[in-house]
Amino acid sequence: MADSQRGVIAWFAQNPIAANLLMLCIIIAGVLSASELRKEAFPSMEPRFVTVSMTYDSGDAKQAEEGIAIKIENALESVPGIKRMTSTSTASGSSVQVEKETDYDLETLMTDVKNKVDAIYNFPSDAEKAVISKGRRQDHVIWVQLYGDADQASLQQLGEQLERELLAKDGISQVEASSYVDHMMSVEIDEARLQAYGLTLTDVSDAINAESSTALTTSLRNKEKVIRLKASEQAYYTGDFASIPLLADASGTYLTVGDVTNIEDMFADDAYKLSRYNGKNGYGIQVIMDEYGDVENIVEQTNELVADWHQRGLLPDGVELETWYDRSTLITERLDLLTKNAVTGIAMVFVVLAVFLNLRVAFWVAAGLPFILFGTLFCMTDRFSGLTLNEMTTFGFIMALGIVVDDAVVVGESVYSTRQKYGDSIHNTILGTLKVAVPTLFGVFTTVAAFAALSNISGGLGNLYSQFGLVVTICLLLSVVESKIILPAHLAHLPTQKKKSGGISGLWGKVQDGATKGLRWFSLVLYRPVLKYALNFRYAVILLFVALFVLVIGMPMNGTVRVGFFPSLPGDTVSAEMSLQSDASYGQNERNMQWLETSLNKADQQLMDKYHSDVSGISSLQVMASGDQSGSITVELKKDKVYSLDELASVWRELAGTPEGVKQLKIQSRREMVDAFKVELKSVSDETLLLAEEAFREALSQTDGVTSVESSLTPGEAMMRFELTPQGRAM
Repeated sequence: MADSQRGVIAWFAQNPIAANLLMLCIIIAGVLSASELRKEAFPSMEPRFVTVSMTYDSGDAKQAEEGIAIKIENALESVPGIKRMTSTSTASGSSVQVEKETDYDLETLMTDVKNKVDAIYNFPSDAEKAVISKGRRQDHVIWVQLYGDADQASLQQLGEQLERELLAKDGISQVEASSYVDHMMSVEIDEARLQAYGLTLTDVSDAINAESSTALTTSLRNKEKVIRLKASEQAYYTGDFASIPLLADASGTYLTVGDVTNIEDMFADDAYKLSRYNGKNGYGIQVIMDEYGDVENIVEQTNELVADWHQRGLLPDGVELETWYDRSTLITERLDLLTKNAVTGIAMVFVVLAVFLNLRVAFWVAAGLPFILFGTLFCMTDRFSGLTLNEMTTFGFIMALGIVVDDAVVVGESVYSTRQKYGDSIHNTILGTLKVAVPTLFGVFTTVAAFAALSNISGGLGNLYSQFGLVVTICLLLSVVESKIILPAHLAHLPTQKKKSGGISGLWGKVQDGATKGLRWFSLVLYRPVLKYALNFRYAVILLFVALFVLVIGMPMNGTVRVGFFPSLPGDTVSAEMSLQSDASYGQNERNMQWLETSLNKADQQLMDKYHSDVSGISSLQVMASGDQSGSITVELKKDKVYSLDELASVWRELAGTPEGVKQLKIQSRREMVDAFKVELKSVSDETLLLAEEAFREALSQTDGVTSVESSLTPGEAMMRFELTPQGRAM
């Protein structure tokens, strides 16, 4: 008996003030820590790549491969921590992507790669310096869209101003405008006037290059001082270029570039750009979050800036500004669900325990949930585990809510029964807790072992699973503290001896008596006979469960239950990504994008007719292309849509078919996580590799269940090689 009065459980039961202080401190710490936790829609993958890029305008992809890519690959063969290398060479340079091993440090790999590349001495002399970069976490947050009845140049000027103001916000560190076109100064020369002054095109270009150049700096120094010299005459505006002198006489009168040319500030037209939004010209700015950003804070600051632009009247007539594809709604909805489930769980626990045991037991068991919730938030901060509030961690909270109250319910029932049987004393409270302490501890620890194993999974997906498992593990460990230390202190003065009373107390006593009788009836009339029957025919029962076990095990093998490495998660948008063959004709990309947009509108109309709706389900439709070989369309649906994303993607895919010149067209409404599997084909012969790729692709396309096959093998562009004959060399 003396031993039961010793130990941590007994000490806290005898000192309830300490238990209350512990509970209060953890809850306050959790409340204060909640504002420190970053929020992100979905946990981003750990970066795994180091990229080495070199610009080399050789005009020949093979020459770039031999002069750059192969030399880099050979130099990196001895570098540890490399899982695979992939190189891509074009007529303008080469890029080598290095993927690290799962547990290898990316910073160390980048340093090793840089040292090896810097040691290569025989790159082509015309090649630019290698650019070495490592992957970073980058996640989409929200689109800011300018669109309307205006030309692309006007929209870009507004967009550049909007980008500067977005980046001025403290929570926004990166934006990206895919439809951005480089500025270009067009100098159109009047040949007649040029010849009248005896000048040539070379004279004009030399004058511009001499008077508009990047800064050159040097210094003059002696024992007394150092003077920094800087020569900089960079021209930026049309007036700067127009005032560049071409000729000058002794009197100081000179001829300028503006006298013989027409100078216009315009945009580069050497690359095809397409940007439309809801059928009008558009300029989209994508706000991106890095590893230090908070999705809710970024969205809030973005919406504030958009509202400020409307309030200040900065938009010309016919131009609209709005935001769409807001990823913060994902975490906001999940946090709302977590709050709703927590309140519902507390209410259900309270009602059940109040009916079958005691109101005070019900209250203190339910009060343990806030302790566990806020304690876990405190442990998620950078001081401990460094987690964020995202879809995986909130899912861990939701799952843990149904588990963490189990041992508290068992302890509460044991304390109540012990005090009711032996008397209302602190000793019996401690005794009731100790009676179930070991079984409940082992129950929690076995569950912790299962979820802790998820926390130790390596790899990209292991990072996702580990966050979920770590949150559940923390919740379970805190539930041990709450049920074994704090709860007994709260039940130390629990009255269990029922006294007859009238009013509400008497009415509630009748409810409890009725619930007790109902539970006793279920136990005696239903459960006990079934249990007795199972014990009498125990071998038949064992055989039945073995048969069920074999049946369940066989379901994945016979295809009844599909097997997938990662669940198919619904997306927030429907997207189409298209790439063309390298020999596609000029203008084919624009025609295909128009066809895809038309097919999308037809799919929307077809689904409207199916569900007898007069309102389109499309809220935002963005069409973008940044070259002659590829383009994308992104669609966001309205909240009150009558059809689903999957339905729209299916009908759109059917109507679009395979446009002319398309190498790959992928229309999807599901979040793209991981590939089912990858196959690498290797050969020293390009022709053999191409034939093997075609045969393997054909075999895969005929396999049931295969919906998409992607290949990184890109045939080179057609090229004509000329070799001089002996007669030609003699000329």
